[in-house]
Amino acid sequence: MTKFTQSLFKVILPLASLGFFLVASLVVLIISQGRIFDEDGSIVETGIIRVTAIPKDNLKAYINNEEVPFSEFRITNITPGVVTLKLAKEGYTPWEKQVKVESGFVKDVFAQLYPDTIPFTKVIQENAHKVFYAPDDQFIYYTVLDNRGLNGIWRLKLTRNLLDFANPSLNTQIIKLNEVESNQLLTNDYNLLISSDNNRVILNIDNTDYFLYNLSDSNVKTDLSNLLGTKPENVAWFKGSESITFTKDNKYAFEYEINSKQTSLITADENGLNHLAISFNNIYFVKDQVLYRYSNKSTAPFELTAKLKPLIPSSLSQIYTPRDNQNALILESEDSLIYLDLQKNYIDVIDVNASLLAFANNGRTLLYQKEGKTYSYYVEESLSGDSYTTYNYDLAINTEDVDTIKFTSTSNTLVTVSKEGKITLMDYDGLNKRQILNEFKLTDNKLSFTNSNTEIYALVQEINEEAETVNNLYKFELQLKQ
Repeated sequence: MTKFTQSLFKVILPLASLGFFLVASLVVLIISQGRIFDEDGSIVETGIIRVTAIPKDNLKAYINNEEVPFSEFRITNITPGVVTLKLAKEGYTPWEKQVKVESGFVKDVFAQLYPDTIPFTKVIQENAHKVFYAPDDQFIYYTVLDNRGLNGIWRLKLTRNLLDFANPSLNTQIIKLNEVESNQLLTNDYNLLISSDNNRVILNIDNTDYFLYNLSDSNVKTDLSNLLGTKPENVAWFKGSESITFTKDNKYAFEYEINSKQTSLITADENGLNHLAISFNNIYFVKDQVLYRYSNKSTAPFELTAKLKPLIPSSLSQIYTPRDNQNALILESEDSLIYLDLQKNYIDVIDVNASLLAFANNGRTLLYQKEGKTYSYYVEESLSGDSYTTYNYDLAINTEDVDTIKFTSTSNTLVTVSKEGKITLMDYDGLNKRQILNEFKLTDNKLSFTNSNTEIYALVQEINEEAETVNNLYKFELQLKQ
């Protein structure tokens, strides 16, 4: 081999290797995007469905009633168009929905299957008076008022880490109540405001008196009227447990930082305050038809982009934001509900002559009421990724028949409790309805969904051996043990 041949070989070999690598990568990319080759070598356009499911193991998948391979939570090589996706698992009610598949794209689908029979366990037996659920679904708080040795506010931990398993008891009495305090709660309405980090709680009695407890030293009870020098109204947590917000005379709104003991004015309006939309770090409100944001102790008009500004109605009355997405806002005008995404510069009219019922934590789904009916509104990221596609669904629910309607923590599932105590679960679009727990009588028609929607906790009214009516907390399993 001559020196020239050797030099040429050294150049050609790396180029050939690089060319092979690029071709192989292109083939892998094409296949991964849902495109496969026909027998004649031409490209066949297909799509992919990616499934997030509860339960996630040992599921069978069907497209248009034909079983298809289902591995790594994906169904590949689907002919584009509207298909019927069905998921099934032994011991569970099948889940089914029509899904639009587009060539070269991955369609994300969330599905929850419910057991044919739901196992249950009694988790407390102290005859709870009321139960309250933590914002992060990590704890349940409940009051015991008829047993002097146990009277107080208790906390049950719902999730465990390695240290927790060393301690079999996850029930803790966090606040002790004496006889006078117990009788006060028995004879008055009361509520427990739990900070999002579970470090502090506020006991509110009859919407007039507020008492602050630091759970690291729960023996100390602080009257907020004495602490703030005024009687607060509409108290709410802000920034975990660092601050609270409150109003005065429906004209002034404040933030109070607990550690620094500093009070900052959020807004003042002699004509009365509109709704304060509170997310973790920001507070939004409307004043004089202008959208304002309060953050870091400072209030300023929110600078809308040139695209959004002319589209905002001149008459705004209310504003809402979810807990976990401060870029999503709902604006309420005299005649319409408006969805606003500040990050993507997106605005859409949800419906006219409608009122908001609930906003999911992720800010992508909401419930609203119109003419006595309940609808859901779903915001899906467009295939281009720079905008949204939206959907409105009639849930076939008469609001007059419903006592409670809410999103679960996943934001994909709805739960309704009728005035007769019937519990119905459904997808956000109203499909895959399932009525559950008909044999149980709930005390307050409230439920908590924990551990990614695999467990339900509810206070159940029962008759004990002494023929007394008592309230006990039950756990219901939505995922069967393997």
